[in-house]
Amino acid sequence: MKKLIFSAAALMCASMMFAQSNDSKVYQNGTMNDSDVFQKGMSNESTVDQKGSVNALSGYMNDADVEQRGNDNWSKVKQDGDENIADVRQVGNDNTAEIDTGVGYAQENTAMTEQLGNNNDSYQKQRYDFNEAYIYQDGNNNTAHQDQNSNPNQTTPGNFADAYQVGNGNDSDQKQVGHNGGGLNAVGA
Repeated sequence: MKKLIFSAAALMCASMMFAQSNDSKVYQNGTMNDSDVFQKGMSNESTVDQKGSVNALSGYMNDADVEQRGNDNWSKVKQDGDENIADVRQVGNDNTAEIDTGVGYAQENTAMTEQLGNNNDSYQKQRYDFNEAYIYQDGNNNTAHQDQNSNPNQTTPGNFADAYQVGNGNDSDQKQVGHNGGGLNAVGA
């Protein structure tokens, strides 16, 4: 009877250690930063680094949400400035997502990535103000990169990019620089 109880306890401890192999790091400065990280599976890694501060040139809040379901997914979100929004959702295995938003006190940027499948890769980089970038990939071995650079301290819309890929082996590379004097630069794939 003692062996049975000991064996059951050892099995439960091994199961708990096995299921808890995900890693998440969140660093936040400034005021009212918000981050939610949910990971289910094994060997998933997530890093969120947000720096928002209140001064005459900036707002007051960053928001990052990361959801990873599966195994060996990797996500990194870094936001400087204020009122930037970044969302990552990955379902599958061996997916990689990176979002790098703003510079200094850049603000009002939105970047979202959703990847369903295996071995997908996404990278989004936004500089300065009022950029929007969206990546949706459903399938395997897809790659999407978005690089946006608008003007600092602008009050008009910046850039808009949307990459929507369904299937396997798709590749999208979108780069936007500046804005057209009060309008919006938009690109879709």
